[in-house]
Amino acid sequence: MDHVRYHEKKRQEVKPTCPQCGLPFPSPQAVTYHWNKEHNPLAAPKQPDPSKSYVCPYDHCDRRYSTGYRLQQHLKSHVGKADCPYCKKHFSSPSAMYHHVSQQHPDKPSPSSRPRKQ
Repeated sequence: MDHVRYHEKKRQEVKPTCPQCGLPFPSPQAVTYHWNKEHNPLAAPKQPDPSKSYVCPYDHCDRRYSTGYRLQQHLKSHVGKADCPYCKKHFSSPSAMYHHVSQQHPDKPSPSSRPRKQ
């Protein structure tokens, strides 16, 4: 019971959030890293490598490849994996998706559905 109470208390703790988009993070350092990467107006915009013209078609995946073969190999990483039901991010395993939901969507119920299969 002590173990359960510990995790219940941890779940109810207020997590630091991004002042720009409101995403929760496990630490203030993670908020700073996220803000600098996603919202910092002084950061140079990311320019795609023109030699990598094969682009992954999945939302939330910005991978690019210089050959169709490499893209095909990468696409296999999306098959039979788990999607977040709240933001549709793709994960390599259901446990990674459950972890994401607990960290990024703590106000939402944990998904109980099976991972997608393709």
